Amino acid sequence: MDTMSTTYITQSAVGRASNQITPVDDLAQLSKNEDEGIRYLIAGNPSASTEVLAELAHDSNFAVRWRVAGNPSTPAKSLIRLAKDKEWCVRTNTALNPNTDQQSLEFLANDEDPMVRLAVAENTNTPSTALELLAADEDDAVRDTASLTLEQKSAIGRRH
Repeated sequence: MDTMSTTYITQSAVGRASNQITPVDDLAQLSKNEDEGIRYLIAGNPSASTEVLAELAHDSNFAVRWRVAGNPSTPAKSLIRLAKDKEWCVRTNTALNPNTDQQSLEFLANDEDPMVRLAVAENTNTPSTALELLAADEDDAVRDTASLTLEQKSAIGRRH
């Protein structure tokens, strides 16, 4: 295959991987691509199937897992797994995902990395008990953010 053909195929794959109207079957096929960049784009595509996202949650490349963790279409079971990822940035994106379950958020509230705890403090779905724990955190930003989120949740509760 000549260089021009290879370039076109790569550009075509990049365009399809990131396009939300790419058929799910095409995204599934592309998700098996050896190019980490293609898998990265699919991992962030909200139109990717839950099966593809669940598979990409096990990718060897942390950037792909990071994108899966932040995708609102990622299945709950994958988010539970990603909450225990070895990379702090993957755990941070998991903590920010609005679909992360409360048990995982409680687990992440005890993370050793302050950036992860800060992300938990920012998530309005974090249980109040975890936010109260974070409001006493050693890190100023975590403490302040958790207190603010608690105040916001309290104000919303008073309106309902």
